[in-house]
Amino acid sequence: MPIVLGFWAILKQPQFITYALAGAFSFAGLFAFVAGSPIIFMDGFHLGTKAFGLVFAVLVMGFIGGNQLNVFLLRRFSSERIFFYALLFQVFVGLVFFAGTRSHLIGLPATLVLFFFFLLSIGLTYPNAAALGLAPFSRDAGSASALLGFLQAGTGSLISTGVGVLGAPAIVTLLSGTAFTALLILLVGRTRIAEFTETPEGEATPVMH
Repeated sequence: MPIVLGFWAILKQPQFITYALAGAFSFAGLFAFVAGSPIIFMDGFHLGTKAFGLVFAVLVMGFIGGNQLNVFLLRRFSSERIFFYALLFQVFVGLVFFAGTRSHLIGLPATLVLFFFFLLSIGLTYPNAAALGLAPFSRDAGSASALLGFLQAGTGSLISTGVGVLGAPAIVTLLSGTAFTALLILLVGRTRIAEFTETPEGEATPVMH
């Protein structure tokens, strides 16, 4: 029971739940890419296994590059600002991707570019979401981190399952949908965070005992 109450206290912290969920849906785009890229490139564009392996490796570099770029950006900007604008960029790329595929204007080169920048944006949102979600917990950060990881893995698993069940037509829809959902969660959650910090309840950070 104390463990359950502790987790519930973490979930009631607006900053945690906002950035944990927004980060989870943003990061779920990576799961959709991993689950759906063989369908897109091998079935859709008829790439061989060697060509697909090379494409996959190059695109994953976008995610890694985003992580490295984040280290540089943190010297000048706050995590809140980086996360917000990176998420906006992710939504933009997702919408372009969605509109392009629906209108059949996206070929292989454009698909590669859009996937690269989509993964780049996740490389920026992922570490900042984790840092911002865990920031309120000076104690028992391990429990908050475990809950954060559970939310990320659970959301990603649901999206991967959606790709498997719905197939190729749903991949880009899920990509753009996860990013848009993350942005909505962030916009709503920021209001709740501001209200929380202005109340007596917000003066003390919930911790686990």
